[in-house]
Amino acid sequence: MGYLLQSGIHLSLNGSTWYKLTDHNRGEISVIPELIQNEARMANGKLRKYVVAQKEKISTSWSYVPSKTSECADGNKGAAWLESFYEANAGVPIQVKIIVSEITTDTAKGAAPDDFYFKSATEGSKVYNVFISNFSKRVINRTKVSDYVAMDIEFTEI
Repeated sequence: MGYLLQSGIHLSLNGSTWYKLTDHNRGEISVIPELIQNEARMANGKLRKYVVAQKEKISTSWSYVPSKTSECADGNKGAAWLESFYEANAGVPIQVKIIVSEITTDTAKGAAPDDFYFKSATEGSKVYNVFISNFSKRVINRTKVSDYVAMDIEFTEI
């Protein structure tokens, strides 16, 4: 029995309707932690650091992806849909769901995580409240059916 894996990235405006972005020629999904902190050296030379929060930057790119959703190999939302979504929602808080394997319990500070709570990519996901912080599109090829483009997108956690 095989598993039907969902697309790696889903977008939502309200958390109730999710739109699957195509995996057609999608590159890696990067989730990079960013510490918001204050740090300063004291008079005696010791470093004092106060971490306010840890937020994530999520980014991915596509190469040679069709603009038209019906031309995408998986039938999920294509380049033209994503560009339109960006233009309508730049500066608006949205939600991004990443389908990933994960450990689903909070690990105490200074402790190691427990593999007992591991979920595979077939059942695990993580939702982030984000803004779209960067979007770019480059047309690579035009055909009678669809444009083929390269795209980059970056989300910054609120």
